[in-house]
Amino acid sequence: MILKALLKKELIEFFKNFFTDRKTGKLRPKNKVILTFSVFALGFIFIGFSFYGWSEMMIRSLLPLELNWLYYSFLGVMSVMLGVFGSVFNTYAGLYHAKDNELLLSMPIKPGYIITSRISGVFVLCLLFESIVILPGIICYWVHVPSTPANIILPLFLMLILAFFIVSVTCALGWVIALIASRLRNKNIIVVILSLIAFSLYYFVCFRFQSILTAFAAHAEEIGTRIKATVFPLYAFGMGCSGHFLYFLFFVLFAAACFALTCFVLSKSYMRIVTSSKTAKKKVYVEKTSAAGNADSALFKKELRRFLSSPTYMMNSGLGLFILLVFSIMLFIKGNDLIVMVAQVFNGYEKIIPRILFGAVCLVCSLNMITAPSVSLEGKSIQLTQSLPVDMFKVLMAKLKLHVALNAVPAVVAVEALAFVLKLQASAYVLMPLCILTFVCLTGLVGLLFDLKMPNLTWTNETVPIKQGRPVLFTMLVGWAISILSIVVAYVFRYSLSFNVFLIVFALIYSVASFVILRWFRSKGAYVFQTL
Repeated sequence: MILKALLKKELIEFFKNFFTDRKTGKLRPKNKVILTFSVFALGFIFIGFSFYGWSEMMIRSLLPLELNWLYYSFLGVMSVMLGVFGSVFNTYAGLYHAKDNELLLSMPIKPGYIITSRISGVFVLCLLFESIVILPGIICYWVHVPSTPANIILPLFLMLILAFFIVSVTCALGWVIALIASRLRNKNIIVVILSLIAFSLYYFVCFRFQSILTAFAAHAEEIGTRIKATVFPLYAFGMGCSGHFLYFLFFVLFAAACFALTCFVLSKSYMRIVTSSKTAKKKVYVEKTSAAGNADSALFKKELRRFLSSPTYMMNSGLGLFILLVFSIMLFIKGNDLIVMVAQVFNGYEKIIPRILFGAVCLVCSLNMITAPSVSLEGKSIQLTQSLPVDMFKVLMAKLKLHVALNAVPAVVAVEALAFVLKLQASAYVLMPLCILTFVCLTGLVGLLFDLKMPNLTWTNETVPIKQGRPVLFTMLVGWAISILSIVVAYVFRYSLSFNVFLIVFALIYSVASFVILRWFRSKGAYVFQTL
């Protein structure tokens, strides 16, 4: 009964954001539930279509060679990559750093039950990410290959079994990260670095997929022989999906063994990692005089410490900072190649290339949603913040200042690099930073506004407001909409508006919108925050 209750709690927590209003704790109206599911389903379908296109290219290359199993093996590798990438740090946060770990461990509950319930949430997330890749691939296979009961049923069943293997890999990596982090003082930096490495590798494969697929098709038979000789479980997965029952059974046993081994290791080390203290050398206290600070700087430092204390927060809400840095470096290294490629795509519309690339920088800045979960992350301790002897408007502005401070330098460097590569006029070096800073300020205010109106203060895992919160989704969509609108306007008025006028107009629009939202925060927003 205890295990059943824990499993129910974990699954309810995972899907709670769809059905429950976090602010009131009441069930949402059916129309809002349908809207939330619709937005989620549309995103799932959109990504699935892109993977279907990749599957289409791959199966057309491998079917003439009669390497159907290799097609499924390749899909399996892609599924594992996306499943691990999408869930490993959620596993790290949810399995080892869930907010209610201490509460559950203080109860007469077996640690094995806690581990099982946590893994159930990991399984759902892994299955979700995996299905984005493999389900379109299975459908593509059914379209191009005559259907039989075996090649219809076995791939669907193996999709479920593969999720257990992905859980094993994800838990193992999360276990390694947690084990290392428990012995390091600056563990958050280590986690973020590992995240960025994984992110870079994943997107390197995505961007080079076409060339990888070409090379893969050219050496398919050789690759198939090597896979069969060195990575037999991968070969068994491909053969099982193709309809061979014995290979199907082998992979089921292999995945079950991996999952059982993972559970065994977790059962032996979970309590030690969760309850362990840092073994790093402690600082020796030295008495010194501290300079008096003001409320604004103290609130800003509080928000900065909160951001730096959470790898999940840094990676999901500040990922665009890393992308902007990489983009700037690439502009200086291969800027001319980029301009040539963009000019080929927009042949005949060279005049709007600076505007399109500027809009692309805005799109990347939209990924930095530092304010969107900032109110929700106060959690149940929000009463401590509300009891501070300061104006609540200053508390909200500290969150905005952090967003602007972290975004300002990478965004300005990116547009300055863009101006340099495009050899724009001197005025662009001033107007582009001005426009991008007003955009950053506006998106920060939009995120803060959404989170203030739709806060989630009852979470037990910080990944819920950071990754699953409606304010994060809506802020990203609004940022994208504004960026795309600027590109559309640039195209429509390409002859009547110069680039400098374009920048001035949008800087004014962003400034006016920001001023209106700021006025609302001053008049009503502070009161709303005070009464949450």
